[in-house]
Amino acid sequence: MNIVGLNEDIQDVFAERYIADTYVLHNVEYTIHELETAQKLLEEHNLYLKQNVYGSSIDVIGNRLAITMPDSSETTAKPEIEKLIDPNMVSYTIEKLGQPHVVGEIVEVESIDNHLRILILEPGKEMPTYWFSFNDRSELYNEAEKEIHFSDLEKGQQVKLWSTGTILESLPAQATVRRLEVDLSDL
Repeated sequence: MNIVGLNEDIQDVFAERYIADTYVLHNVEYTIHELETAQKLLEEHNLYLKQNVYGSSIDVIGNRLAITMPDSSETTAKPEIEKLIDPNMVSYTIEKLGQPHVVGEIVEVESIDNHLRILILEPGKEMPTYWFSFNDRSELYNEAEKEIHFSDLEKGQQVKLWSTGTILESLPAQATVRRLEVDLSDL
């Protein structure tokens, strides 16, 4: 159990009421209410969208607000977050770009009511495996590493895709594009 200001008196109260070894007490810095309030500030100030923060959760064991973001947002997002939230209350997971999460062929391009997405068929698969949606932060590049737009994507193009991290496990799975590169190396 996490307790802010754990002291000997509080330990004695637990020892009187509960059987030894049925609980563990931890002295922590922040209450769950303080952590929840900090998390709500991210939403209230629209930092998920403004600063491209992927998500947040309350790390009860570490007694911190855990925030995940891409490495491309780190230098701008951290100062904005730390204007609102005590930096000691936050732990960060910074997602590096790394290797593509998915490589495949575009089998469908869809634009309905400003909802842009592509359906991907991975090599060796019989059925498409991913719907990838796009947001304002999605980066798209052609084979010459020049920036392109969603309207430049076509069925049959081979692409490398990096997701924002969250993948909904539907059939096909659903994800959001962090980066897309048209890949002519397999053609």
